[in-house]
Amino acid sequence: FAETVPNANGKLFLWREESGELVVHSVLGPTVKTGPLLPVQVDDVMMQVIDTGETIVLSDQSPPQLIVPATIKDKVVALMQVTYPYGVQIPPGDITFLELLVGYLGIALNNTRLLGQAWQRANQLETIYRVTDSTLALQPLETTLNAIQERLMSAFNATTCFVALYDSDTQTITFPWIIRHHERISQEPISIMDKNS
Repeated sequence: FAETVPNANGKLFLWREESGELVVHSVLGPTVKTGPLLPVQVDDVMMQVIDTGETIVLSDQSPPQLIVPATIKDKVVALMQVTYPYGVQIPPGDITFLELLVGYLGIALNNTRLLGQAWQRANQLETIYRVTDSTLALQPLETTLNAIQERLMSAFNATTCFVALYDSDTQTITFPWIIRHHERISQEPISIMDKNS
């Protein structure tokens, strides 16, 4: 970046659609002092780039800027904001280069996200296997349920986790354990005939 776009500074932001924030991923260019890399509120120009998925050139602004989107399947996942020194004209070759660079960064970010999801799925499948394996082992029920609880809580990012056992003779559901927000809570058995349950 520094060799191809000399004297310019860049910030790569990740777009968090659910919170409407841009999170600084990295700062590029000559060494500059920065404060904490906090989420940035989206201004009108950045929102236009997010909505259209097209680069905006702010050559009349002082300092001049480029805002380049990284898109995956026509959805913006990141932005690069490049700021040039005061009085510098933005070379047309920089626009082409930065659009290619940000396109590759978007692919890399998406691959990283997909890899993380694949690892999470593999961990979840391994947990399901281990839970199933635990139920087949000849151990006391309480020991088996505790082992299942520990494995489920470590593999799935859930605020509540529980085991429910159904007794067909009494038509009730009992809860040997419920974990809510990392605290064990108790729950009275529930009758499936009770419409208020």
